[in-house]
Amino acid sequence: MIVIFTSRTLLTLNQQPCGMCLNARVDEELTEDNDYSAYSVGESQSGFRLMLCSGAGKPTRIEAEMHTEHGWGTVAVYEPKYCPNCGRSIMEYAKKEKY
Repeated sequence: MIVIFTSRTLLTLNQQPCGMCLNARVDEELTEDNDYSAYSVGESQSGFRLMLCSGAGKPTRIEAEMHTEHGWGTVAVYEPKYCPNCGRSIMEYAKKEKY
């Protein structure tokens, strides 16, 4: 796979972001103020849920949440290297190495 970064667009051969990993860093029509999305995935016990989230200035992530009297709160976050839905390599948030 060849990856080319431009100022706001990620171009890859044979792979485009799906609705679950789309964010402002790969779509010029979005900004980090309007690109948040979250989907409930899997099954959990009552009072818990797993969310696949992307955008809001953060990489695609899986969040474990717990419901309390104050509402839903994140208790754990996992940032996969590949989108769990489409398999795209999530490189737009990679930390740059210093040489």
